[in-house]
Amino acid sequence: MPVSGQKLPLDLRPQARSDIKSILKYTTQRWGAQQRGRYKTLIERCLDSITANPLPRSRKEESIEGYYRRHVGGKGRHFVYYRLLEDSVLVVRILHDSMDVERHLPDAAATEPEE
Repeated sequence: MPVSGQKLPLDLRPQARSDIKSILKYTTQRWGAQQRGRYKTLIERCLDSITANPLPRSRKEESIEGYYRRHVGGKGRHFVYYRLLEDSVLVVRILHDSMDVERHLPDAAATEPEE
């Protein structure tokens, strides 16, 4: 756990990186470049918040066993699903609120970071 004022290193699984790219591509196509920029900032702030304060802030942030989730913020419809490792945060997926979480998390559940 980070010492006050320190952030844990962030490790994004390949699927989480792909999720971000897909989310931003869709946002650009649907609502334009300006909204894409806003949503990208929301996602970045959320990831930063997780590295600074990884433990859930409320019961709503608890998720499937072994995972935490955090809403990206604002009017966003996505949640970041992550695990706490000994010395880092492993972001596994970023999923839309309408997606079946149990269906999408297990495939990305490996906790070993990829090189």
